[in-house]
Amino acid sequence: LGVIFPIAGRLSDRFAPHWPIVIGLSLFGYGSYLMARVDVNTSFWLFSWWILVGRVGLGILMPPLMTGGLRALPQHLLSQGSGAMNFTRQLGGAFGVNLLVVALERRRAFHTDAFSVLQTSANSATVELLQQLRGILAQAGLSEATQLPMAVGYLGRIIVAQASALAFRDGFLIVAGIFMLAVIPALMMRPAVSSQRR
Repeated sequence: LGVIFPIAGRLSDRFAPHWPIVIGLSLFGYGSYLMARVDVNTSFWLFSWWILVGRVGLGILMPPLMTGGLRALPQHLLSQGSGAMNFTRQLGGAFGVNLLVVALERRRAFHTDAFSVLQTSANSATVELLQQLRGILAQAGLSEATQLPMAVGYLGRIIVAQASALAFRDGFLIVAGIFMLAVIPALMMRPAVSSQRR
């Protein structure tokens, strides 16, 4: 963001604000879409590159969004407009984060329940995993009475990890969809800006 903000500021002075805004929204949405492919085996560096795409989009988006909104105001209302935009951005961010957390928790519970229902004695993969875990625990010297509860507990942790990964994938897809939808009103900024310049 520190590198992109000055560049985006220059672009917002030279071009109509809707183009950098559309590019920024699209990049952030695309970065979120890439992060929706995350799983428990995703490497740190790959995830970092996906985040970088979104942050470049955010850096391109913010300066023209501010200047585009302030250009529509008369000179004597600039300070009030700047304060109102900052307040709205902070309030919207707080609402967005909280709604996303609620969505994540609901999706995590949904995926956990869906995985848990499948863990039965009829599921050969589950039975085989539990047998392997009991064998490992037996080699470690644990008693037979504690082997099964510990194996089931480990299976539960695997389920929670997978459910959390899927919940985050769903959350990133939600964010990607919202940012892609926001491209539509950004494109509608063009007539207002061009008519104001005339």
